[in-house]
Amino acid sequence: MVGHLERHLGTWPQLRPGTPVTAGVLVVNHQHRLHPSERTAHVYSRPEFVASLRVAVVSTLELFHWWRAENWAAIQDAILGTAPASAVTAATSAERAPDPATPTRRPPWWRPSGQTR
Repeated sequence: MVGHLERHLGTWPQLRPGTPVTAGVLVVNHQHRLHPSERTAHVYSRPEFVASLRVAVVSTLELFHWWRAENWAAIQDAILGTAPASAVTAATSAERAPDPATPTRRPPWWRPSGQTR
């Protein structure tokens, strides 16, 4: 997925020479076969791979947690790279804590991949 974004950023100047693009953000809805409460917030977990990334990668789960906590600075920084770093790194406990309104039981229509009725 990262390669697709990097390739797109590389070909953009030929597509729209008058519109400069200097960076991109990859928003990934990963682990979509898992119930949202079981998904990890970060898309990639290998530290050496994450350190080598030249583009920002954000999961939809991270965006949702920031939106739910009204952490607009974190969203702005993740997408535009413009919020002060202290506002983004100071994650609130509401962002990481499970939602008390989230049921602990899965809905009857949900099943893991590979299972059929």
